[in-house]
Amino acid sequence: MTAYIRHRWNHRLAAHRAAVRISNRILRRVPFWIKYGLGQRARCNKLPYSIINEYSTVLQIGAPADTLHAGRSRAMHFALLAPKGRVVVIEPDRRSAEQFRALCKERDLVNVSVKEVGAWSSKKKLRLHVDPRHPATNFSEGSTDYDQKRLRDFETHDVDVDTLDNILTSEG
Repeated sequence: MTAYIRHRWNHRLAAHRAAVRISNRILRRVPFWIKYGLGQRARCNKLPYSIINEYSTVLQIGAPADTLHAGRSRAMHFALLAPKGRVVVIEPDRRSAEQFRALCKERDLVNVSVKEVGAWSSKKKLRLHVDPRHPATNFSEGSTDYDQKRLRDFETHDVDVDTLDNILTSEG
């Protein structure tokens, strides 16, 4: 029943956005080892976490800062699960990428490489719209139909995008 409700919830609803902001503010204050420790225990038997071991190589596309600080960052969970492996994180939003790098440095997670680029079908520049209060809601120009009032909540940035083949080749 929970999965049914969870997947029917409209992420554009003002109530959803408010609930996410409130929970993120609360979780941001919880110590790293508690929120990520509990998160690891809750996820350890669920895909994709259950197939990752300490030597895995993992690619994560997207690592928004709000999920990182709330303890819900899939990329951070991957970094913790594969300490002797390699985690490549692709994140086009500069602030989110910088915050992810800083937390990795603080936690001495040397297995992580953060690429400040977006994944796309070709190499070019795109306009990325980011809600600074909820970076997980970012989108590329033309890919959604928010009304003008909602679009005012977003900052617009020109970002480099490239193919996964090119990004991963640059990572060796």
